Amino acid sequence: MATFNSTVFSAENAPTIATRLDGRIVGAKLFVKQVKYELAGTETTSDIINICKLPPGSVPVVSLCNVFCEDPGTTLVIDVGTSADIDELADGITLSNGGLVAFTSGTAPALARTPAAYSGEVTVYVTPTSVSTLTAGADLIFTIVYSQI
Repeated sequence: MATFNSTVFSAENAPTIATRLDGRIVGAKLFVKQVKYELAGTETTSDIINICKLPPGSVPVVSLCNVFCEDPGTTLVIDVGTSADIDELADGITLSNGGLVAFTSGTAPALARTPAAYSGEVTVYVTPTSVSTLTAGADLIFTIVYSQI
């Protein structure tokens, strides 16, 4: 039977100056923003829906981010990102059936693979990529999880 190690385990098991993990990232506190957005029913492809702001030094934990919604209508597919990259948090997630949808359920977003800190304050926003017959008044509740260094 073979034994395999993750990068984190290897660094923790035999730490050196070169492999020491940054405790601000590995042992950081997590912050959670829950933001409710009520559909107007008139949103269209490429509209921008501002969700929240994250402070400088924020490191999104994309694997813990999600959106919970009631049935928003016939079709609703969205990207979640910032002005630097419109789909860096979520890329093509389908909300059409409602329920709890992970940000990683579409195409794996860049920040899920390689977490990085924002150097300044950023606005997180949603861009609908496919829309059909939305239900006015349907709630979308976004959970944004991040650490801060």
